[in-house]
Amino acid sequence: MRITDRRRIAACAAWSLTAGLLLGCGSSADAPLSSGQQSMSGQPTLATSTSSTPSESAAGLVKIHSLRIEPAAPRGGEPLMAVANAVDTAGQPIEMEYQWSVDGRVLDVDGPRLDLPSLSKRQRVEVRATAQSAGGKSEPVTARLVIPNRAPVLERVSVLPERGVALGGELRASAKVSDADRDRVEIRHQWLVNGKQTSARGEAFSTDGLSPGDVVQVEVSAFDGEVVTRPRRSAPVGVLENHAPRIVSQPGAIGETGEFRYTLEVEDAENDVPFRFSLLEGPKGMTIDAGTGEIVWRPKIDQVGETIVDVAVHDAQGSGAAQRFSLQLSAVAPAKDESASSPPASPGGAGPASPSR
Repeated sequence: MRITDRRRIAACAAWSLTAGLLLGCGSSADAPLSSGQQSMSGQPTLATSTSSTPSESAAGLVKIHSLRIEPAAPRGGEPLMAVANAVDTAGQPIEMEYQWSVDGRVLDVDGPRLDLPSLSKRQRVEVRATAQSAGGKSEPVTARLVIPNRAPVLERVSVLPERGVALGGELRASAKVSDADRDRVEIRHQWLVNGKQTSARGEAFSTDGLSPGDVVQVEVSAFDGEVVTRPRRSAPVGVLENHAPRIVSQPGAIGETGEFRYTLEVEDAENDVPFRFSLLEGPKGMTIDAGTGEIVWRPKIDQVGETIVDVAVHDAQGSGAAQRFSLQLSAVAPAKDESASSPPASPGGAGPASPSR
């Protein structure tokens, strides 16, 4: 208590003893009279009350502590989410409001999720969030994200043909790659034989110089101009001993029209297509289709007698097989005259072709 307060109390006590009245005693702020008390004039006074105003509303304050966009490195077509941490000091329910924009252009999206598959790298995404409760509305908070470069994805890597290839044959790498940014992607190859790297770096790989039983694989990586993916290795394929194709068909006879037609039928254990057919020996005018193996011949009148035919087929690995057969012509059918009134002459006799050994 200060000295001045002590003197005031002493003076009040002395005055009370001498006059029997309490005049002006108390603190510097006069206390209100209670009900039933009278003023110095003797008139009754009314009771009064006071109230205090709290420094904080009973509803509390709402505030956003943090806001971020996830994922930080979205893949193509992946939605973006605004993740906010907001609180109300009084524990009141909070409602969030969001406003999204891309490169400064406001979007018609007011929720925490943004579905925009066409986003490309280096675009600027922004979300502005506001929290509201019974206690009021928070200050807006903004989160930003620049879409980064997204690395290409190697979805599949394999070696074709997957069943393997005969010694001396060619293998090819097959890869399926996707890139969310639609960047031009460079495919890089590394060939391996029996688990060891070779000098081969191209899409194709020759098995020349290998041995039957060797195992071949390829490692593939993708480069989009900024990022190189980790190599992905294919399943192994084997180098096989090549088996020569076999001709399994036999020629027939010359037809009633005087024309000879015969298509070679071939089997190959490794199915090393395409096959290549050739006519090694045959009469004048006979032809063979190098791709289909079809032989066509219309003999002339001076070609009566026995004719020897040699044909061959080779598979894609270079292995081949041959067939020899003979055609016996006793007569040649005359050319058909469409303008003649009499019926055409019967075709000349032609014995069936016989294979030669």
